[in-house]
Amino acid sequence: MDFFTHFLMGLLIGIAGVSPPRLDFLLFAGIMGLVPDFDAFLKPLQKKSDSLLFRHRGASHSYVVAFMLGLPFGGIMTLITGEPLLFTWSQSVIFICVHLTLDLITTSKIPCFYPISKKQFRLVAERAINPFLMLYSFIIMIFYLTFSNIGLNNEIIISTGKILLWIYLAYFSYRILTKLYVQLTLPKGSSFLPGTLPFRYFIYDVQKLEGKTLFKISRKYQFRAKTVKLIESFIVEDSIEMKFYKIALDNASNLKYHFFSKWRSRIPLIWKEGESLNVMIILTESLSSKHCYFIKMTFDLKNGGQLISKSDGFDFYSQIKGTEIDYYHFIWNNS
Repeated sequence: MDFFTHFLMGLLIGIAGVSPPRLDFLLFAGIMGLVPDFDAFLKPLQKKSDSLLFRHRGASHSYVVAFMLGLPFGGIMTLITGEPLLFTWSQSVIFICVHLTLDLITTSKIPCFYPISKKQFRLVAERAINPFLMLYSFIIMIFYLTFSNIGLNNEIIISTGKILLWIYLAYFSYRILTKLYVQLTLPKGSSFLPGTLPFRYFIYDVQKLEGKTLFKISRKYQFRAKTVKLIESFIVEDSIEMKFYKIALDNASNLKYHFFSKWRSRIPLIWKEGESLNVMIILTESLSSKHCYFIKMTFDLKNGGQLISKSDGFDFYSQIKGTEIDYYHFIWNNS
């Protein structure tokens, strides 16, 4: 989830939970709501080790590690305020866990119980980064900064904070319930993916049919029967396309692309250019009207299928626009 929402949720819970609100405590709550994402500063170490200790959304995103991570921050708060360590430690753990729970409901996996288990979990009820939610949270932050001169004890600030907290809780609850309900109604092989707006979502399908594996993603709307097919492709079983698709999957895993390990709703797009075969893997958890994260690999068929180039990005359509696509059936509708 985005920086502004993480900070704001800590701030709003602080306003609702402590009366009268204290500036030092509210700042502490907001900062602790950001602490798990400090792992981004460990990125240089990721090149030396693939350990979850150094990955973004790795060890720092564990409820177990939260107790260890919260202790030094609680100690600093105790030195500054004189509050008992047990109190500041428990508060730091609570706000770190709020961050983890917000990330857990998104489309990106987190290792909730590391180091007890390295298994990663996700609820897939909200986007990993939702620009509309981020904008809304940013506006609310500006509101509080603008009116901070009124005073923290002002009833308007306190009551507004409590109302906003309930709005956020209602929003996230709606997202979770929508995901659970829609997923229960879907057939086997279909998965729910959240859209940027709460009343719009995607359905990702993988089906094996008549010697082919069919990949498809469609956009649907709540309270409407309308379905819009966005992307569809297929690969023939035991074909050269399937062979190189599997090779590309292995390479993407070995090359440790961050999003590849977090997102699983993949659609392959494969086409030939001269003696080269291009394999693009679209990760549809990031699909928007104009962009979607992709990993692209080019293999030299003349030299035994050697990997000759690799790239990734979000503007996948520009990569395939104008190409002659002979190895798959492709539909793209971004209306």
